[in-house]
Amino acid sequence: MLAGASCASIEDQTGWYAAASLGTAVLELERGQGDTAFAFDEEDTAWKAFGGYRWDFPHFFLGLEGGYVDLGDPPAFFPDLRVQLDAAGINVWSLAGVNVGPFGLYAKLGGIFWDIDGVATGATTEAFDEQGVDLATGFGMRVEYEAVELRAEVESYDIADTRNVQMLSLGLGWTF
Repeated sequence: MLAGASCASIEDQTGWYAAASLGTAVLELERGQGDTAFAFDEEDTAWKAFGGYRWDFPHFFLGLEGGYVDLGDPPAFFPDLRVQLDAAGINVWSLAGVNVGPFGLYAKLGGIFWDIDGVATGATTEAFDEQGVDLATGFGMRVEYEAVELRAEVESYDIADTRNVQMLSLGLGWTF
């Protein structure tokens, strides 16, 4: 009877939501030639603000989501070279998951419209500003009480010319 009540309260949460998350991002890439060549592998504080619409059913849920993600601006220091990156983007997601009482486990599939700015300063200085659209995947867990939701997520961005771009975050949301 209690399990049914828990599922019923989640089922009632179909609707619009807004949320924000804070975490860490890992950025790995190789760039440049000659004096400004570098292999970048750093992490920094990251955050995102997002919203969407979720359809909750007795045992599963579906959703569409979009938002802004700031993957940080980590510096890296090499002998005779300093590199500073600034990575951000707009992402869109489709979500599908299962409800287990007040918990939900889900997978995400979507895309990111990304922008990475950088400066490599050594014997010479190379600045770059690149943009693109690429695939994004993720998974997470949510815990819901009334209209408040707590999320833990891992997102992976398949950004061109990078080896690894990931974000691990905790977030708080509100269903209207």
